Amino acid sequence: MKSRNYKFKIHPITPFHIGNGDVHDPLNLVIKDNMAYFLNQLEYIRFLLAKDARLLQAKLAVSDIKQIQQYFHEAFNPAQKQCYYFSYPVSEAICKDYAKKMQNLQAEGFVHAFIRSQLSKQPYIPGSSIKGAFRTAILSHYQHEKPQVSLRNTDRDDRRIQAEHLNYWNYDRNRDDIPSDPFKFIKFADTPWSNEWMGIFEIGVTEPPAALDRQANPFFRAGASPMRRKEATLPILMEIALSKPGRFIESDLSIAVTDTKNRGIAKIQPKGVDDLSPLLDMVRQYYHAQLEKESTFYSRLDGKAKQNYEVITKAHASLKAHECMIKLGQGSGQNYCSYAAMNYNPKTRKLCYNLPMGWMKLSFDLGG
Repeated sequence: MKSRNYKFKIHPITPFHIGNGDVHDPLNLVIKDNMAYFLNQLEYIRFLLAKDARLLQAKLAVSDIKQIQQYFHEAFNPAQKQCYYFSYPVSEAICKDYAKKMQNLQAEGFVHAFIRSQLSKQPYIPGSSIKGAFRTAILSHYQHEKPQVSLRNTDRDDRRIQAEHLNYWNYDRNRDDIPSDPFKFIKFADTPWSNEWMGIFEIGVTEPPAALDRQANPFFRAGASPMRRKEATLPILMEIALSKPGRFIESDLSIAVTDTKNRGIAKIQPKGVDDLSPLLDMVRQYYHAQLEKESTFYSRLDGKAKQNYEVITKAHASLKAHECMIKLGQGSGQNYCSYAAMNYNPKTRKLCYNLPMGWMKLSFDLGG
C-alpha cells in the first residue's frame, strides 16, 4: 500500500454557500436588531414556559404557524444566551427584508441554511465537495471528444463515460465497478469554517445575455418554441461564508492506494502519489477553460460585476505550481461542480453583490 498526506490551505476569493437542503425559518432563526440568532429550541421553549406558560400554550393551541413564528420572534431576549447556539450581525436591509418575509410562509422567503455539524453547529466545507471539483477537472481532462449519449438514458451513459475515463468499467459484466473507482483512494478532509465569518445576504439571479440560446441547450427540439424561465417571485436569502483578505483555513488531502493493480490511479496521478503537480496542473487547466467560457457572459455586464470577473481571471493567471482554483457550492453551476455528459451552460447565474459565488484558491504543501 502506498499512502501520502498533503497539507493545504483554502483561501476563499468570493463568498460561498454550501447548503444542507434546509431553510432557516423563525422557529429556529431569529433576526432582530441587526443580529441573527440560531435558536437552541429546547432551551428556548424552557425559557418561554418559565416566562409565561399560559401564553405559550395559548399560541400553540391556535395551531397557526404564522402566529407561533411571530411569537418566537417577539418574545426572544438576546440576554438569555442559553437560548441560542451562536449569533452574528446582519445588515439593516436584510433585517427589514426578513421582517417582511415573515408575513409570507413561502419557503423562498426563509434563509437557505449553510451545511453545519449536527453536534457543534459549526459550518464546514465538505471534503466531498472539494473532491467532486477535482474529479470534474480530471474527467474533463480526459474527455477529448463529445460523448455519444441518449437523452433517454443520460444518467446511465454518464456513469459509463466516467467509468471508462477512469478505468473502472467492467466490460465483461457491462457495468461500472464502483469499488475500483480510483477516487475511492482519495480523501479530502471536512474543513470547519467559523460562525463569526458568516452572514446573510440577498442573492440575485442574473440572466445571461443569451439565456435561450438553442445551440447551447442539447434538450432543445428543432421546431419547438423556446420557453421562458419562470422568474423567482421572491429574492433568495442565503447564509453565506464571507471571504476577506487574510481569512484562510487549513485542510488535508490523503491518498492511500490499497489496490496496487488499480489502473485508474495513473489517470489521477500520472507520476505517482509522491508527485501532486500533474493533478494540480489538470485542475488549473480545467478552471481556466471554465473562466474563458464565462467571458462572453461577464463581458456584457456593466460595472462592478464585470470588474470582479476580471479580478478572478487575473488571480487564476497568477497561480503558482503548488496552487489551483476551484468553484464550490450554490451558484457554481453544473459546468463547475459536477461532471455530466450532457453538460451545457446554465441559464442563469447567482451573484452575491456583483460577485460570482464559490471561487477559492487552494495552496498545497508539496514538500517532502
